[in-house]
Amino acid sequence: MPIAAALAIISVFAVAIMASGEVLSFATTDDSHAVGDVPPNQTQPQDYSGGGSQYHYFGPDFMCEIYLDTTIGCFGFNTHGVVSHVPTVSGFSNIDGGETYACAFNEIYQSNYCWGSITRSPTTAEPTAVPTIAPTPTYDPYFSCELDIPDTFTLPLTVTGYWDERCPLGYTPDGLPSGDRFYRYVEFEVIAAYGDWAATLESSEDTYMLLWVLIDGVWYIVDENDDMAQGNTNSRITWAPVEGEWYLLELTTYDTDTLGDFRLTIEDSNASGQGGPSSGQSIEPSSIPFEGRQ
Repeated sequence: MPIAAALAIISVFAVAIMASGEVLSFATTDDSHAVGDVPPNQTQPQDYSGGGSQYHYFGPDFMCEIYLDTTIGCFGFNTHGVVSHVPTVSGFSNIDGGETYACAFNEIYQSNYCWGSITRSPTTAEPTAVPTIAPTPTYDPYFSCELDIPDTFTLPLTVTGYWDERCPLGYTPDGLPSGDRFYRYVEFEVIAAYGDWAATLESSEDTYMLLWVLIDGVWYIVDENDDMAQGNTNSRITWAPVEGEWYLLELTTYDTDTLGDFRLTIEDSNASGQGGPSSGQSIEPSSIPFEGRQ
């Protein structure tokens, strides 16, 4: 007789699983312990057309197995519907369960199937719905947390973007609720300045914006803003830029775990909110990475 790879004692029968995957059962309701002596109200484990089995789950009065063809069979008492409501599809690769139910993972549908008494009432039908499989995200090698701006332009400058889970903020600005946020940013050098500038961050979400300046290789906060006015959750910062200095606008949200679209406008503060004419001030994008901020 082949060597047994596993042996399980269930309340209604004993099971030996051979190294080949073949399942042998021994009834335990009388003294004969004969193979095939099936007690009332139960079914006996059977080898699937000589194909064997590969994964098994043993409940208190039933057992389930995944055959080599990736289908499932369950045997024993059917008090909770575990035996009669086995999924009929193939593609299963792992199985587990509890005292009154069983669950198996299906590789084809990428979904867990559960049957038996998994709630207060037993399951009355096998799960047959095919789950919706989310598409695999496409890797974008050109994605950057920094927003693109032209090499040379005049104010006003308008940039649109969106918050993305690939850009976690990594810290909590002072005064904001703790938690995870996402951010995007623009970085630029002021080539010429003739007055105050204004940066406005607009979105249907509650925005939060920070302005940084680079001094001796270290980023320092110049200003930050949550709501630009009472009842207006957009953000606005006005400052007097210094020619030759690098600035960075960090764009995030007041609330945590927030995604959405936004629009950033940088302009002469005298024209802010009016869509006024170009001020003739030009800025150029920086090659200094934001990760250099301390």
